[in-house]
Parts: sequence; structure tokens; C-alpha cells
Amino acid sequence: MNFLKKAINQVQQELKVIQQKGKQTIEKIEQKIQEKVDSKHQYEKDVIQIIDRIYWMNFPTQDKIVGLSKYLNERFKQQYYIWNVSEHKYEVFPFNEQVADHNMPGYPNPSLQEIFMICKSVISWLNSDPENVAIIHCQNTRGRSALIISCLLCLNKTFNHPGEALTFFCKQTKTKDLKILFPSQQLYLNYFANILSGVKLNNKPLKLKKIIFSEVPKIMRKDEKGNEDISFRPYLQLFKDSQIIYNSLGQGRVASYSQNDLSLWFDLNGVEVYEDILFRCKHYHSNQLRYPIFRMLIHTGFTHDNVLRLLKTDIDFTSNVYVSDGFFIDLLFEEIGANKPNQNENKQQNNQIKDQEEEEKKTNLEIIVSECLRKLNNEQSQTNQQEEEDDEHDKEIQRILQKSTLASNIQEVPAASFSIGVPEFGSAEKQKKKNSEEEEEVIDDKKSDSHAEEAEDEDKLKSKEKVNKLLFDDIDEDQDLNHQEIDDYLDNLEKSDEEN
Repeated sequence: MNFLKKAINQVQQELKVIQQKGKQTIEKIEQKIQEKVDSKHQYEKDVIQIIDRIYWMNFPTQDKIVGLSKYLNERFKQQYYIWNVSEHKYEVFPFNEQVADHNMPGYPNPSLQEIFMICKSVISWLNSDPENVAIIHCQNTRGRSALIISCLLCLNKTFNHPGEALTFFCKQTKTKDLKILFPSQQLYLNYFANILSGVKLNNKPLKLKKIIFSEVPKIMRKDEKGNEDISFRPYLQLFKDSQIIYNSLGQGRVASYSQNDLSLWFDLNGVEVYEDILFRCKHYHSNQLRYPIFRMLIHTGFTHDNVLRLLKTDIDFTSNVYVSDGFFIDLLFEEIGANKPNQNENKQQNNQIKDQEEEEKKTNLEIIVSECLRKLNNEQSQTNQQEEEDDEHDKEIQRILQKSTLASNIQEVPAASFSIGVPEFGSAEKQKKKNSEEEEEVIDDKKSDSHAEEAEDEDKLKSKEKVNKLLFDDIDEDQDLNHQEIDDYLDNLEKSDEEN
């Protein structure tokens, strides 16, 4: 009897252990399921649909890149393409290398021409397959991606004005602050709207003669000893295509201005500028301490009568400075090759020649815009034509069937494609096959030359990356950093030039 009781107790204890282990196993399974659900829900928050087949995405940080890429690959297979318009690159292999980088360190946004190129490539990708989706992202501030998507939604005629598209973007991404664009980004959004409305650009290269400030900015930052600057000692730098083209710091002694001065100016003696130019102004407190004041990005195509005025709302100011709401900067230009007119010149003939030249010359940007709009209109007209031909197709089939004849002569009308100077996007398999065939055709003829070119390009790339790092890493999209390292680099260049 005692033996039976012991056996029963032992069995009961073992059953409790089994029950407890089973409960723990079930809890682990439920936890894993919940984690998977939470993870999927998190990535759904990171990828937000703006309109059909166009998405905005958070920047894929290192801790998210694996999970985010897995989510995209499961959701969209290989029919997604990412446009990275942030300042930083990342590993693209997890995303099937379907990432287009448009990184411009130090710049608030891509150039005007590149904005149109990005929009054009997105439209081309979407039109190449009805299942394709486009994903655009920048960094935490969302400014660059908001600018690109707003322009894109106007170019594909979802909205009539970029301002409406920007408001819609903020609503879809639940962005509370509608002023997510830097002033310079807002300026480029206005540029885009003006081009779509038919504004004609000034496509002539210009010389920048003078820069005039309407008032003297007030420095609001104290030095290490707690002293305020009672004077303003500005110097100016100009950049074109990530290369410095002017630095007033090397032009002589830095001038000093007080709040009693009515205005200040820089004489540039005719620096040649064309299209997108980045300006950066800094306050020279001392050799060891220099404060960033503002940056502004302009396009010379909107210069008329050789003057371009930038308002306070067009300039990216830092917190180091105060200016009134009425502050503005005037840029005074001169046409390259412009001469003073002689009294005996025939003004009417000169005007006719000038009009003819302006009519014949178009910038690459104007060509891109016209091609985009023309192709979009063609796409719509071809769609309407397709519908009409489909109706005729159906009628023809009915007529032939009534006569009991075969409909063997009916041909299918090919779908319209959108491709203007950009590679057509297809499936990943077709693209890889095409790339493989092209590589096999040229590998024997160019193998020896490619090694030499690669070595030379690598040296140039390293040199350019070094300069870009020094010149632009301190103007990050998300933060206001110290400019000291760049100035030290520029000072060393000046000393080297003087020694030579």
C-alpha cells in the first residue's frame, strides 16, 4: 500500500514538472510570436505609404538594417527600389543592392537638376512594372525626402503645387511641424514650382561681383570667458559641385563691423558662377574660435537683371546670430563677356541676336524638364489611345466570331514605356543577365586598361573624399557642428600657396 502511494506521488510530481515545462515552452512560443508581431509592426511604422506605390522610409540605421531589409524583401520581394537622399551611405547588400545614392554632404538638398533626375528615375521605375514600388528616405529631419517627394507628386500631377504636396506628405507621415524644410530647401521647392509654371531660366554663366548685407548681424554667442562679441567679423566661402571656388579669408584682413554700421558687403572681383552655388558665412572671433553664421544655396538661373535677392526666409541661419525679419542679401552679377555698348552700335540688331541666342540655347535642366513633361503627357495620351484600341479590339473579335473565322491577325498593342536618358528598370533577374552579358563582351578588350583606370580613379576618389570630409562633414543635415577643422585645412592651403 505504501509502495502504491509513493508511486502515485512520484507520478504526480513528474506530471507537475512536465506541466511546468510545457507552460514555459508555451510562454516562450507566445513571446517569440509577439516579438515577431511587434517587430513587423515597428517596421510598418518605419515604411509609410504616401500614395500608391510611393513610400517614405526612416533612415536604415545599423541596428535596423537587417530587420528592415528582411521586412522589405518579404513584403515587396525584389520589386522595390530605394532612393537615398541623405548625407550618408550604408550597406546596400541586404536590400539586393537596389539603392540609388544621392548624397551631397554639406548641402541642404541635391542640385535642381539632380532633383529632376531623381523624379524622372522614380517615374521610370514605376512605369517599368505595375508592381514596382519606390521608397525615398533621408535622415531624421525628413527635409530632403519631403522636398523630393513633394516635387515628385507635382511632376506626376497628383498635386498642382508643391506646397499642397508638402502638406499632404506631413499628414501621411504624421509630421506635426509643417515647417520641416530648411529655408534653402523651401527656396528650391519654390524654384521647382516656378519651373513647372513655365518660368524661363537665365542659362548664362555669370560673374559674381558683390554681396551686400542689408544690416550687420548681431552675434549672440559668448566665448569661453563669457564675453560677447561687440563686432562682427565675417568671412565668406563659395562652393560649386562640392569644390570651394572662393574664400574671402585668403583675400586679406578680415573686416570688422559694428551694430552702428548700416550694412556690409564683400567685393568678389568677378567670381564665375553657374547654376547651383553654396554660400557659407562664418564669424572670425579668433584664430582658435570661429562661429558658423549661415549657409544658403541658390541657382543662378533665377537671376534677372543681374541681381538676386535672398530674404531671411531663404537663408539657413544658426542660433549664433540675430537679424531682423526684414534682413536680406543682394547678389550683384555681371554677364561673362559683357562689354560697354558703343554709341554707334545698332541696339535693335543686338537685341535680336540676343533673343535668338537665348532661344537656341537651353540648359540641361530645361531639357530634362521639357522631356519629363512631354513624356508624362505622351504616357497619358498613349493610355487613352490604348483604351480606344482595346474597344476596337473587342468589336473586331465579335465581328470575326460572328463570321466564324479565326482572330489570328489581331495584334496586341505594346505598352508605353517611360525612359528619358536613364536606365530602364526591369526585374532583378533581367537586369543581372543584361549586366552579365555586357561585362562578358568587353572584359577581354578592356581588362588591362580597366586596372589602370581603376587605380587612377581610386586615387582621385580618395583625394576627393578627403577634401569633402574636411569641407562638408561639419555642415551635417541634422546638427550644427564646429567649422574649425575646415578652416585649418583652408589656412594650410593658403600657407602652402604662399610658400610656393
